[in-house]
Amino acid sequence: VVALGTKLAALECIRSGVTSVSDMYYYTIEVASSVAQAGLRGWIGQAMMGIPCPDSKNLKGCFANVEMLVEKFQNHALITPIAAPHSVYLDDLETLKNISSFIRANKLFTHIHVAESQGELKLVAEKYGGMSPVQVLEKAGFTDLPMLWAHGIWFSEDDFKRMQNFKQIGIIHNPECNMKLSSGVAPLRRFKTLGIPFGLVTDGSASNNNLDLLCEMDSAVKLQR
Repeated sequence: VVALGTKLAALECIRSGVTSVSDMYYYTIEVASSVAQAGLRGWIGQAMMGIPCPDSKNLKGCFANVEMLVEKFQNHALITPIAAPHSVYLDDLETLKNISSFIRANKLFTHIHVAESQGELKLVAEKYGGMSPVQVLEKAGFTDLPMLWAHGIWFSEDDFKRMQNFKQIGIIHNPECNMKLSSGVAPLRRFKTLGIPFGLVTDGSASNNNLDLLCEMDSAVKLQR
């Protein structure tokens, strides 16, 4: 089922001219194989968390899945295995520190949800004694890791300052998903001023009604006017 869904998603991406995707999901060997079969470049990320998920019972299982993905697709022409801790609000600080250490030891790129909604900010503040998602990532040891931050909408002035402490971050901008979920509008002009790169994406079909990047372009321009 995962392989079939991935192939259908790849076809929809190709229709709007997409050549590269970054994906966070489970059963990543099936996902990566399907993306490669479609001829797309894929940065395929194993979702990582300390709670049970569809393809692993715990964090140790997530690490094992990442290792299998790397072993199968290392030096592949199209597929780059990456790590994809879901978010800071699904785990505790110790788990996040373990994840950052694993990523560093295996020299992986990281894909994670950051500051997607005001609800997320509230959850994180309650769980981490008033900290923001950016502060938690900093404390958990992610500052030296190359990262993609999905959504990236709700940042304080302190967050913007702290973002300069991170070695390499890029913002995944998905305006139609953000509208569908009533998350907000990403501050692209501020990212540009600070020299933080951002890229236009669709998010998955569960959070968007399609994978059409041309529609995404139209919405992105209108929202920033």
